[in-house]
Amino acid sequence: MRSGIWTSVLSSAVLAVWIAPAIAAPASPLATAAVSATVLSSVSNPPSKISTASVMDATGQTVGAVQKVETNADGMPIRLRVALTGKEGKSVDLDAASVRYDPVKNEIRAQQTAEQIRAQAPTG
Repeated sequence: MRSGIWTSVLSSAVLAVWIAPAIAAPASPLATAAVSATVLSSVSNPPSKISTASVMDATGQTVGAVQKVETNADGMPIRLRVALTGKEGKSVDLDAASVRYDPVKNEIRAQQTAEQIRAQAPTG
């Protein structure tokens, strides 16, 4: 009888050690970012705080800040004007379908590198 109790206790302890990390493990920052970021063109009537969002390139480097979000008649974003960081004072437009918006971090993530974004024709 005694060995049966110890076997049961030991089995429970092993099970707890095996399951606990899976239950308690926090989500990785990349997984959390992927869940909260949404293609900008699918955000109906974007929140006003987006006008202060940072714009990141594909590697996560800050390349600028949102100046303006242009929407269609239904309130869906179609274009994003970005003031690039740096001395040139240049602004470029990004297609809303090609960027993701993270409302938790209030960040826009582009698919292009910083060099590709900076190489675009400036907007007036």
